[in-house]
Amino acid sequence: MRLIAVTWIDLIVATLLVVCGTAVWKQAEATVSYALQDRYPEKDEFLLSDHLRSRELRLKTAQSELDATRAKWIEQRLVGGALTAQYGGRVPDLERALMSAEKEAFEARRKALKQFTAADFRFNLRKRSITLVAGMAGTVAGFLLVWAAGSVAARIFGLSPNWRTAAVVASCVLAPVYGFETAGPLGAVGGAVAALLLFFRP
Repeated sequence: MRLIAVTWIDLIVATLLVVCGTAVWKQAEATVSYALQDRYPEKDEFLLSDHLRSRELRLKTAQSELDATRAKWIEQRLVGGALTAQYGGRVPDLERALMSAEKEAFEARRKALKQFTAADFRFNLRKRSITLVAGMAGTVAGFLLVWAAGSVAARIFGLSPNWRTAAVVASCVLAPVYGFETAGPLGAVGGAVAALLLFFRP
């Protein structure tokens, strides 16, 4: 395998391709984000679900009932009232009911957050996939536009850029960027590997 030979004119053309590809990607990303803005999962919608709200209401009610019973129990003990034993006997049951309500509210909240996380992941996966397709299609169209305009300019100024080499160099720069934007660090690594395979040839 040998390294692709690159001339100064190839670097200029590659730079134009990189600028074009980056601009097209950003535009595709902005367009997709705008198109999907109404479908973005809101965290508050999951935290305000009927299931979670009913569990939190039960918890609040259980806490209020326990506090009121304790207050009555203490009051009866201070005055030596006949209802001291009755209120005192209810306290352990209400404490157990409160613990049960706390557990149910906690589980409901955890379930709501889990549902939000799953919905957010699916949304971002869809968004990135659409952006990748749109960005790649736009980049190819941009490359063709630069090639068409550049060919005319090259003839006028008597230049002979190697379009294949320029496209390979530009792809080596854009591949890790596109990979990172699509799949994070792992995508960037995959893009870098693809770039190396492009830059070196038999």
